[in-house]
Amino acid sequence: MRCAQNILLLFLALSMTFLASFSPVLAQDKKGSEDKRDRRGGREFWSSLSEEQREKLREALREVWTDPGVISAREEVKRASDSYQKAVREAISKTDPDVAKLIIEAGKDRAMTDHHGGPPHYRYSQRRGGDYPMGPPGFLEKLSPEKRERFLEVQKEAEESEKVGKARAALDALRQKDDGLRKQRMRAHINLRRAILESMIEIEPEFEKYRDALKASPGPRPPGAGAEKGKSEPRGG
Repeated sequence: MRCAQNILLLFLALSMTFLASFSPVLAQDKKGSEDKRDRRGGREFWSSLSEEQREKLREALREVWTDPGVISAREEVKRASDSYQKAVREAISKTDPDVAKLIIEAGKDRAMTDHHGGPPHYRYSQRRGGDYPMGPPGFLEKLSPEKRERFLEVQKEAEESEKVGKARAALDALRQKDDGLRKQRMRAHINLRRAILESMIEIEPEFEKYRDALKASPGPRPPGAGAEKGKSEPRGG
């Protein structure tokens, strides 16, 4: 019995760290260098676990990412993103029919890149032109300087069209909605974790000594929650 309780305590501490490190939702807004550090830290954390601990975390993650609400939100965002890309392509084609061929080529290259496991999106970084990825990695580099310049000019003009503006607004609205859902899920995780800890202490008062250690372990936190450093979580939840 005591062994099972100790395993549960370890799971509470480690699962929150794992979720924070590997959650695709929490990672989506980080910069490239921070992404690399987070992935490296996540791998180091994962390698430090025993096989039993890994399996427990896998089960927890499977439950989270198969939740109907999470699946629905993810699919809704994907549909909005696809609609936005389609609107940009159509606007580009109407602006300059010659560029339509480049769009088709970009789509083929994207499919090949995704099929072989490459990055699905191309970031334009500081390039002049469109601010939304319309081709896979290396696509622009394959074009002649003239075609590359024209492609970026047309995309920039297309993204200023009314049709693309509406698609962008729809995508932004969904992102805001997803952000709200993410905060709710984080609060629910924190409340659940606190409730489990309090119930465990009621069952086994000796576990009171683990309270500070478990509260200190990094778990899911709403954006901006770290602004007030030094303030500890209320002791009785």
